[in-house]
Amino acid sequence: MPALILAPVLSGVIALPLIVLYPVLVAWLGIGITSKIAYGAAAGFFPVALAASLGMRAIDPRFAEMARAVGATPTQIVTQVKMRLALPAIVSGLKVGTSLVIISVIQSEMLSATDGLGFWISYHRALFNTGQVYLGIILVLVLAAISHLALSALEQKFGRARVLEQGLE
Repeated sequence: MPALILAPVLSGVIALPLIVLYPVLVAWLGIGITSKIAYGAAAGFFPVALAASLGMRAIDPRFAEMARAVGATPTQIVTQVKMRLALPAIVSGLKVGTSLVIISVIQSEMLSATDGLGFWISYHRALFNTGQVYLGIILVLVLAAISHLALSALEQKFGRARVLEQGLE
């Protein structure tokens, strides 16, 4: 039931351009790293939460019934059955969320920072050092590719585990 309520709310929040909230975060948390972390966390949280919510809802209820039949507590059902079977969906959400975190942190550094990769790109853009700007873009792409490859490996591992656990192979 919570997934039925959470999914539309989370989908709506994802549609909100978070950049409109960034000045508020800077006013509350300052220009330092705290505002960048909060902004990145806000950008990455909602896709992961939505994927987890939908992944939990997609699980066959017979698994929970079976766990209840062997004496599992409600907490154990959530942590040992539902969360475990929802891991592929959660990891897929992490892939989207991680991309949004990278974009958001670079964006926030470009807007208000004194260091960081986004600041570096913005600084060299202002000086018309196109080579340095392209190098910064390449570094962002490498960072995104490494995170994507790591999360793809996790997704493949947990996707295979889910197929085996559900007896679909």
